[in-house]
Amino acid sequence: MRYSIRALRAWLIIGLLGMAASPPIQERQDVHAPQKHQQSTTQTPPPALPPATPPPCCQSAPGPNQPASTNQTNNWHKATSPDTWSTWALVGVGFGAIIVGLWTLWVIHRQTTAIEQQAGIMERQTVLAYRPKIVIRNIVIHGLEKLDRQTPMNQWSTDLTGFYTVANVGGTPTTVRRIIDGAWVEKGLPMERPDRSNVGRTVNIPLAPGESIEIDFGHIALTGEDACDLIEGKSIAYFLGRIEYIDSSKIVRETSACRTFDPKVKHFIRVDNPDYEYSD
Repeated sequence: MRYSIRALRAWLIIGLLGMAASPPIQERQDVHAPQKHQQSTTQTPPPALPPATPPPCCQSAPGPNQPASTNQTNNWHKATSPDTWSTWALVGVGFGAIIVGLWTLWVIHRQTTAIEQQAGIMERQTVLAYRPKIVIRNIVIHGLEKLDRQTPMNQWSTDLTGFYTVANVGGTPTTVRRIIDGAWVEKGLPMERPDRSNVGRTVNIPLAPGESIEIDFGHIALTGEDACDLIEGKSIAYFLGRIEYIDSSKIVRETSACRTFDPKVKHFIRVDNPDYEYSD
């Protein structure tokens, strides 16, 4: 679109030069017509009787070596006479202008392609330098803080709900397209992630730089054994979450969060484990 004016200008020049090639023929005919008229007015030869033309039945057909007509020779001499050289010159100029116009369009196309490629390279460099970055914070699981000896038994529950916040702290926009979250109750973290086979749920959440959104857990159901272990202090409750997102260069990234619930302070604490806590 930056070179549309230049392209239109080139085509306009081609059209004007092409149109300029035809008027000289008509003008030359118009100029010669008055001269013939003047000659006919100055010299008036006496009328002559037309030659007798034999009837068609008496006319003899031209022989094989006899020219049928001299019209083609006369037309060729007129086409190559000095009077028509200017017309041929204009035709040549017109063809030359067409070639120049096509060459100009080809140059404009190359320049446009180069500029688009350069713009794409600069955009990718900008995304790499100021990439988006997703973080998970403010994790809340309602009911988990009541699974202890200090809380009355009628307030214990194995059905938990909660939410957490997903924020883009990077410099360019991104789109969250998959969320995997859940709870894990055990004495420690295994070598293989417990949520490795969890496919999660597909979403489409655009996040501008500095923008955040709150994600609901939905429903978490603990087994009776896990609830008893938490009440007795034999196990630890973990929050596991993974966020898959994509940037403007179609690079897929992932952020993983693993937090352990501290019953003393009643909130989650980051786990120092690079296999569970990372950001691509």
